[in-house]
Amino acid sequence: MSRKIVFGILGAIILVSAAVGVTVWVHNPVPPAQPSELQSLLASAGYKPLKIPDPDLGPGSIIKKIASENGAMRIEWVGTVASCQVPSNVLSPTPGGGLEIHSTTSQAYDGKAALQVRGVKAGANIDRVARVVFKVQAGGSEKLDLVKLNSWLSNPDNKLDPYCEKLLTERDLYLVRDAFAIGTGEIQAYDAAGAKVDLDASKDIVRVNGDVSLSSSSTISFSSKVYAGLKEAVLLNKAFSALGGGNSAAPGDKLSFEGVQTVEIARKP
Repeated sequence: MSRKIVFGILGAIILVSAAVGVTVWVHNPVPPAQPSELQSLLASAGYKPLKIPDPDLGPGSIIKKIASENGAMRIEWVGTVASCQVPSNVLSPTPGGGLEIHSTTSQAYDGKAALQVRGVKAGANIDRVARVVFKVQAGGSEKLDLVKLNSWLSNPDNKLDPYCEKLLTERDLYLVRDAFAIGTGEIQAYDAAGAKVDLDASKDIVRVNGDVSLSSSSTISFSSKVYAGLKEAVLLNKAFSALGGGNSAAPGDKLSFEGVQTVEIARKP
């Protein structure tokens, strides 16, 4: 074998080895898990998943549609009927009758979604969390009883405060009647590379209190209600008037979700 051939073979081996070495060295990290089990269940039950969970968007909330584009609807949270001096027993949602979850169901959200759970506050280093996965252990549909509401409103002794009387004059406000609530669950935090984030208090990433605790160095456990899906909202002035004595509203009196895949909530600064 000639000297040129030998050197050629050795050179090829060196080049291949170097290439393999470089490939191993620049190996990309595994991206964080992005399960969508909850979103799939919500969609199959007729709910529009929220872009991130929200602690306030339950039955009795007053909302306003801002825009709908490319399958995403943006709504503004205006307030709640509870501020209209309507008693809490009238507004107490009726559980069940829809989607119910009693086994762990996972859903990935943007990292800031953890802050939507009451009792979770941002620490100085919250930006280390790029993604969170909610592991829902229990949750279910909640509906506002319009018959009960109309019965209370039909009593001449019951009066709304001036703020709510003014709201009834606005034509583009809706009353949330049916929403999906997460009752208990866990939240796992991940960084941009897909590694679990250590949430130990000394790291000052999140601060927890109330019905929230750190069950492990990277997992938050919670039992405070947060909403993840919206199914029905009725025009506020229609919900505050007779609806034929039933719990259903005419299609034209409901917020249309045609073509909508997700809902995003905005709040006034």
